[in-house]
Amino acid sequence: MSDEQAAPEATSEPSSEPAGEPATSQSPTAEPATAADDADDTAGRTGNGLGEAGDVPVGGVSNSQQYRDGATAEIVGNQVHGGHLVGATFVGGDQHLSFVQAAAAARLQPGELAKHIREQIESAYVKPEGFEAFQAEIGDRRAVIVRGPAGHGKTAAAIRLLVERRVERILLLRGAAQLDDLIEKIEPGIGYILYDLVDATEFTAHRFNALAASLDEKNSHLFVTVPSDQGLRDDELVEHARLLPPPPDHASIVRELLSWLSRDTGTAPTLDGLDELIEELFSDAAPRRHASELAQVIVRQYTKEGFDLDDVRSYMSARITEDFQNWFDNLPDLDHRCHAIALAAFNGLAYEYVTEALHGLKRRLEPPPHDALAQAQLSRATLRPGDDLGTTRRDRLRTLRAEAAVEWALGPHGTTRVEVVRFRTPGYARRVLHRAWSEFTVQHILLEWLAELSSHRSEAVRVWAATALGMLSTFSFDYVTDTIFTRWAGSRSASLREAVAFALHVPAADTELQPAVFRLVESWYRNGNNRTLQASAARAFGYSLGRHDPNRALAALNTLARIDNLRVSLAVGASLAELCILENAKYAEPILATIKSWNDDEDRTLTAQLAFIVMARGLVMSPVVGATFERSAVTSGRGRRTKPSAGARWPALLYLARDQHRLWIGLADLWYFVLAESNHFADLAMTAMHEWTRLVDRDADARAALAQLLVTITQTDPDLRRLLHEQTLEWSEPGTLNPPLDAIEAIQSALYPES
Repeated sequence: MSDEQAAPEATSEPSSEPAGEPATSQSPTAEPATAADDADDTAGRTGNGLGEAGDVPVGGVSNSQQYRDGATAEIVGNQVHGGHLVGATFVGGDQHLSFVQAAAAARLQPGELAKHIREQIESAYVKPEGFEAFQAEIGDRRAVIVRGPAGHGKTAAAIRLLVERRVERILLLRGAAQLDDLIEKIEPGIGYILYDLVDATEFTAHRFNALAASLDEKNSHLFVTVPSDQGLRDDELVEHARLLPPPPDHASIVRELLSWLSRDTGTAPTLDGLDELIEELFSDAAPRRHASELAQVIVRQYTKEGFDLDDVRSYMSARITEDFQNWFDNLPDLDHRCHAIALAAFNGLAYEYVTEALHGLKRRLEPPPHDALAQAQLSRATLRPGDDLGTTRRDRLRTLRAEAAVEWALGPHGTTRVEVVRFRTPGYARRVLHRAWSEFTVQHILLEWLAELSSHRSEAVRVWAATALGMLSTFSFDYVTDTIFTRWAGSRSASLREAVAFALHVPAADTELQPAVFRLVESWYRNGNNRTLQASAARAFGYSLGRHDPNRALAALNTLARIDNLRVSLAVGASLAELCILENAKYAEPILATIKSWNDDEDRTLTAQLAFIVMARGLVMSPVVGATFERSAVTSGRGRRTKPSAGARWPALLYLARDQHRLWIGLADLWYFVLAESNHFADLAMTAMHEWTRLVDRDADARAALAQLLVTITQTDPDLRRLLHEQTLEWSEPGTLNPPLDAIEAIQSALYPES
């Protein structure tokens, strides 16, 4: 691994590239430094505060990366482009409004089912896989409860079942109250559907059995649709309930309806890019009725010349946007709105963290009682909807269009089982944040709330809060920068500096905002009078900016490595670690070569040693079949439903180097330097080696790899070989808690095979 491969070549364009040494102008918005800050800011890499280097947790960088991937998937998704929210644009014009009104009017209403809806379901209904088995299970029952997730087509399935039973008319009922008089009013040969049952607990087995008997007498039928997340009051009702199979995909529904709707023309419209449009508009959780609406829009717009795909997209965006706005604006009270915002910011996290955030936001928005009497009256107030004990979680999540699921997720003690909550429809998190920010006067409150949570005891909460802040910055970048980002970048709090460095990854992913993000970070980078700002810049050049321009990021880190400051050096090391595992470790070899070259530079050698130790401690991975890096439950945006295997955890650098000779030699050289030649960090390096020994203890291949690496490290230095052997004896002394005995035996045998 030669020095020519030390780093990808940086651009030399002066207007956009960090050029030369950082300048000395000081940011006017940086947080004023205290005496403690001054001492820490001016401390060299071997001065006060060196303990911070030892505070880097084992696997800390890898875990943070997984949290960040998870937060991005849950809150941001992949829909932020050019400063706009796809599918959340506000569409004007009478033509768009008339469609939205028509679509709303076409929704099911209580009363007799419209003829055209019956014809559509009779001729163009796409049966879900397993529908025949579902139908056979129902048999000839007169009264049936159809259960399934919201938006999966329960009512359409009930209509189809009644159509196949050849009932004369289908009457739609809404709400359990309409059942009270139904027994006395059942008409012969009629099919009844009770849909959108809000509270199934009012529905008793006694009432249901009485209805079934009356229906049998009149040769009529009743289907009741109930969301699968809603409980039934009586266990006896379960006997009458059947679960609808998973629905067909939206594309199948659209194509079938296009064929049927265009039956008079004899040719179904062809649409290039239909699948891409459907994927853009609808998530898997989107109601299937939206597919029906899309097909109708396409047919209306179709002419001999074809139709405008963008016009169809605008129609559907208007429809989806109006549906979302009506839902959010009509949430019943402040408590539910706060819950929706808290869920948006912490979508996909444990339910307990979401409710904790809810209460924090609510406290900021609720005016406090003015006097003791008011406080006493408040405490004696009866429970009302929205109170902690007034509404069940099940009912609240249904109102919020959310769901709870038990999943396996990353935590500070490994992967554990948690109950997470998230919106059913991907994209709702950013929609809610956008709605709250743009339509209400709570901008400063949202920033204060998320600022508090950015210092939370849980790393996951901190990362999610920073991601939400980044999302808000895409709505008003200058305001959030002036209010939060620049002040935090100069803060004495490491957690706030981490938060701002990570939050910037959201606007950096926006093609229109990315240049502004780079200019902001480079202004911190050039501020030679404020090492804290430069440390924040170093962190931002890792995950947030390095993903978009690794050459530019590595060039900046290369310059910052000269600065004799502990904060800056640690930040450089953490960012290099993040870049090292970027794109399946594409830059691992050139980054290690860069660090190796710094050891020969008097100005950079201490940063090189610290950076390598941070990388060695911070990067841990769990190899899985078919993947270089394990994608944990938190990275996917939709967690694991089954417990992951308890596989071995490898030091990531060791795993990457095991089959790459040049990387192996470079890794051995770096270890040799910090263990044998460092005048400042040898003890810290030995601690890191001890941690590697513990990590590999459970896996034979990992133990063998580490033992062989130590042979390579010590092949020309018998004194270092002797020192490492003595250390392994200390690590296995009597009284040591859980000594890595298998790894120690492998190391000792490799270092001194003759003994």
